[in-house]
Formats: sequence, structure tokens, C-alpha cells
Amino acid sequence: MKKGLMSKLMILVLVGAIASTTLMVPVNADAAAEKKSIKDTQVQTITDYIPAIEKDPYTVVSEDGTVIYFKNQEDYGMYMRSQNQRSISSSSDGSEIRPLSGYTLVPTVLSSENKSMLWIGYHSATPYWAKASGYTLTSDTSYSASGSYEYQGFTVNLEFTYTTGAQVSFTADSARWSKLGTWGDFTFQYVRFDEYYYGTPTGNVSYTVTKAMHNKYVAVKYQ
Repeated sequence: MKKGLMSKLMILVLVGAIASTTLMVPVNADAAAEKKSIKDTQVQTITDYIPAIEKDPYTVVSEDGTVIYFKNQEDYGMYMRSQNQRSISSSSDGSEIRPLSGYTLVPTVLSSENKSMLWIGYHSATPYWAKASGYTLTSDTSYSASGSYEYQGFTVNLEFTYTTGAQVSFTADSARWSKLGTWGDFTFQYVRFDEYYYGTPTGNVSYTVTKAMHNKYVAVKYQ
């Protein structure tokens, strides 16, 4: 491996959402996708990943943690109508009641994109640039990072928070300005929903983007 490439490598800590251990892997400073495990490296444990609270009112978080983004209230309402199993009045005086369970949505994935080591943003523990020889994240402390990604005309929120289960240390070059940065592995999909009412197409169609976040990473990032 060339020396120029070696100078860009950083040690990352994998922030596991559920896993009991986190792997430390090297990554290009420019957030290259390729990751290789480092042998005989001390493993630090980071637990208690907390999904970001979506600020956009037209979002839905599914049971598996996938976030669905809608363009507007109409598309959001169409989705929620298909999920609502309660009955509503179809007349102003409430004399006629009809169930909503007859509404279903049929999804079609129009495009899909896997992003490995996608840049999220700077770590909350390092708000300022510094010429530091290293950084330490203390145990039982909550940290966060925020950022966004544009996909198919949607602005997707990449924010996440987590709590360290043990103290985590990073070595840095004190001759260079640095901060801690965060990256993540994501799957984005562009999906069309076609609405049906008891098997009959209604003609209503909506277009959405979904986000599934996998691994989270923390590393030193240089200016």
C-alpha cells in the first residue's frame, strides 16, 4: 500500500445498535466505502443506540426502524389511511360509518442505493477544531451527530444519538487540526405506492423515500 494512502487511514469505532461489541476498522479520511478489519485491536463497546426523532411531520418510522419520508400531507394521509383499522364517519352528521381497513397500498421500488461510510456530521463531543493528540469519550455519556442527505428530491435526516457503554479513546495527530466525525451505512429506496380499496385501484399514487440505517462509525477527521 502506498504511503500517501496510508496517511489517510483512520481508526473507526463501529457504533452497534444492538451488537454487544464494536469492531474497529480502518477507513479513508474522505469516507471511502472500503473497510478492512484490524487484527489484534482492542475492541471498545458502545451501546444504547437511540434513533433520531424525525422533525419532519410527514415521516413514519416502521417497526424495523426504517423511516418513510413523504412529500406532503396528502401523501402522508394516504399512507396513514391504509394503516388505520378504525372506522370513521363518511357523512357530516355521523349517520354513515365505514371502515378504513379496505384501503391497501402496493409498493413498487423504483430505485435503491446502498451508501457505505456516508458522511453524517461532526461528533457532539468536539464542537471546535483542535490540535489534539487524542480524544476520549467517557462511559455512560450520551453523544449525537446530525446531518442530511439528498436523495430523489427528498432531504433525508441522518441524525442519531448513542450512549457509550465504556470509555473510548482515539489517537490524533497533534500537528493537525481535527475533530471527531461520524459516518454510517445506509440503504435508501425510492418507492411508489399505489392505493387500492378492497382490491380496486383508486388511482391515488404517492412517491416516497425510505431510509434504513445500519452501522454507525466515529473517527478522527482532519481539516
